[in-house]
Amino acid sequence: MNSSEDTAPLMLLTKFEDLELADIIRASMAGNAEMSLTPVESTNSKSFEIVYCGVTFIISITPRPGNISGLKEIFCGFDPGQVQSGVNIALGAHVAGGERVPAIVRTLLDVARKVGVMCGAVATVWQPANTVSGFEYFEEAVDGYLSDGPFPVLAMVNFKTRSDGVITTSG
Repeated sequence: MNSSEDTAPLMLLTKFEDLELADIIRASMAGNAEMSLTPVESTNSKSFEIVYCGVTFIISITPRPGNISGLKEIFCGFDPGQVQSGVNIALGAHVAGGERVPAIVRTLLDVARKVGVMCGAVATVWQPANTVSGFEYFEEAVDGYLSDGPFPVLAMVNFKTRSDGVITTSG
């Protein structure tokens, strides 16, 4: 894995092959006034830099993103066998480590929702919490949050109850 895949807090799971998905993203972004897309030099043709609302994100496409079993499933209504590739979305260098800054997370979620719609995502993985949610649920929860609703807790926080009854969270 390259460094953006290692540090990407969010991954969109799609039913398209990786090269087809790269073409879909390039075509969808052509002339997009909201987001600019630039191929990342020094890597393959499946990594891009997106600038949205002044924040830079690195997206990289991974063929067959691996086994998603073991992740906590939140409103998943997709067939894992249909997943052909993943779109990793990492924070750009100027906001690296900002996964806990509300304005950055808000922008990241907005980008993920827009890119997910563009590429027909079937699910979303929030890496810090080891959760996977169906994309329809993720999109609805993020839309609500971006309209001043509640934070999409179920998709982004993993709750576990220890044997002593204490509830712990991650994400």
